[in-house]
Amino acid sequence: ATLASDPIFASAITTGLISIFSFGYLYWSKKNDFKQDGALRKVFYLVSGGVIMALGNILHNSALSLGLVSYTIAIKRTGILFGVLWGYLFFGEKSISQKLIGALVAISGILVILIFR
Repeated sequence: ATLASDPIFASAITTGLISIFSFGYLYWSKKNDFKQDGALRKVFYLVSGGVIMALGNILHNSALSLGLVSYTIAIKRTGILFGVLWGYLFFGEKSISQKLIGALVAISGILVILIFR
C-alpha cells in the first residue's frame, strides 16, 4: 500500500479500518462499560492509543519507502524488548527473565539477518 500511494494515506486507511472495526467490536461486546461513569476516560484512552498507533504506522511506512526493507523490519522488531520491559514495569508481568531470554533470541535472529544478508 505504501508503494502504491504514500505513507500517510496507507497508514490512514489501514489504521482507520482497524479503528472502526475494533471500536464496533468493543462497543457491542462491552455495552455496559460504555454506559458507566468513566466511559469518557475509556474512550479517551482508546483514541489516544489509536493516534499513537497511527503515528507509528506512518513512521514505519515512511521508513519502508526510504530504506531497505530488511533493515527497516529488523529495526522494528527490536521493539520486542520494549514490549517485555513495559509489560514488567506497567503491568507487573511475572517471569520476566524467561521473556527477556525469548526476546534476546528474537534479537539474535535479527542480528543474523543483518550480518549475513
